[in-house]
Amino acid sequence: HFTTWPGLTAEAVRKHLPKSFASAQGHLDQARKNQRSTKSITTAIEQQEPLMPKQEPNNARTNYVYAAMGEFSEATNMIHSDLTGRFPQTSTQGNKYVLIVYSYDGNAILAQPMRARNDKAAVEAYTIILNRLKKAGLAPKLQRLDNEASQALKDFLDEQDIEWQLVPPYCHRRNAAERAIRTYKNHFIAGLCSTDPNFNLALWDKLVEQAELTLNLLRRSASHQSQSVRICADPWPIQLQRHAPRTTRNSHTRT
Repeated sequence: HFTTWPGLTAEAVRKHLPKSFASAQGHLDQARKNQRSTKSITTAIEQQEPLMPKQEPNNARTNYVYAAMGEFSEATNMIHSDLTGRFPQTSTQGNKYVLIVYSYDGNAILAQPMRARNDKAAVEAYTIILNRLKKAGLAPKLQRLDNEASQALKDFLDEQDIEWQLVPPYCHRRNAAERAIRTYKNHFIAGLCSTDPNFNLALWDKLVEQAELTLNLLRRSASHQSQSVRICADPWPIQLQRHAPRTTRNSHTRT
């Protein structure tokens, strides 16, 4: 979805883009162990059953099986959500946490700062996220929650006519927001590492909008493969300035 950007090619990025320590600091993920086995796998392959086994003698064929590939384009209207851990520094606005919502249909990662882990703050943050999804045409019908979700949040979803499901305890992979949190935190930490050394960390919540915007610019939409999430979901409005002729504006108006 960057093919329409003049001059922005993979070769140009590799040639001219300098190495960034901030990007490395934001993606210091520990690699899994035992991913590259040193043992020979020829024996294991030889012991596997053939993909097309021959018909056994005196064993009559009993049925036929047919399969076909089809494109799945039906919208699921499903979102996943979870909270990040507490940020080390309380912001000037009193925010301590970030609510992460992952939209399955749009492949969008949305973030909303929160002041506390209570019912009031959770409902306020969810209201903002839901309004943004509705404006983008991604109104959810199914919500997957962490198994520690409060009753107030469940009642709020019932009022919004949104079905909800709780993921099993200790099974984080069932909640896609867990992976979205990791992606967002890596991107957000890389942005923090690129700020001025004298940057006031208490202003971290002012960077949430920019971090979300740039992250979704790099993500491909699930419903429109040739476009970015930013174009399809449009989670944040774009501010524009236009020039007004002197004949249609006041003498001291800046436009």
